[in-house]
Amino acid sequence: MIRWATVVVVAVLAVFATAGCSDVDRVKADTYKEQGDFYYQKGAWPQAHAEFGAAIAEDPDFIAAYIAISYTCRMMGKVEWIKSPNEYGRRMAEKYYQEARMWAEKCLEKDEGNPDAYHIEGLLWWDASKFTEAIEKFDMVLDHDPHHKWANYYKSWCLFLQGVELRGKAAAAKEKGDQVKQQEYSAEVVQKYEEAAKTMEAYLANWDKATQEKAPGESDLKNWIRAVREMAKADGNETEEAKIYMNKIKNAPGLTEKGATEGMENGQPVVHEGDQPPPRNNK
Repeated sequence: MIRWATVVVVAVLAVFATAGCSDVDRVKADTYKEQGDFYYQKGAWPQAHAEFGAAIAEDPDFIAAYIAISYTCRMMGKVEWIKSPNEYGRRMAEKYYQEARMWAEKCLEKDEGNPDAYHIEGLLWWDASKFTEAIEKFDMVLDHDPHHKWANYYKSWCLFLQGVELRGKAAAAKEKGDQVKQQEYSAEVVQKYEEAAKTMEAYLANWDKATQEKAPGESDLKNWIRAVREMAKADGNETEEAKIYMNKIKNAPGLTEKGATEGMENGQPVVHEGDQPPPRNNK
């Protein structure tokens, strides 16, 4: 636990809130940030948290440090949930998620419209299975950075899972003999699935433009897109054609009930595909 680090960081921030940042301060801030990046890459979240907080204390306008500490808090929350997938773990995860959101908001106060700050807020909603709220944040990311590499990826999954939820509602309406509701829900499922497929295509296109290389698991994602479109034609039901495409999928984390972890890229925290599931609860 790093409660002491959080308290110290907040206290120091209050002292430096109105102070300017000299060249010496910025050198110190850069050093703390680099050390935080090192700990982050190693998965030493409390140490990374303390270093990023120290960087902000030296330079209250250090935008990259705000983004980094926000990502770190999210990872600390995920770890707490994984260690204790119960009410205690949920409370601890929520504590760190609230802090992650606080740092993201502070970043937006310093740098209005920062897409990475909106993205971390979207991820926090995604972790909580609040897909509508997550989509709103990912849309804000794309409003400010239409070629953001990851926003469309998570938005696509949110849309798909909304479709899954609507399929359940359609099935329940069918059991009750409510054909009107069943048709309404089925129509929404089709819309969600088609939009999810289109959004995932945008993710693949943006990735290629940004990196000049194929996205991780691109062939699997393309098969997933084909499968989703086949299911959309059948009101969300898994058709034989959809099963053929699904069976071609070999190793895409999101397609095998696995989530994503964070890593570093060019010194910045970013979301990478991995095999660590995010904490998911509906509370």
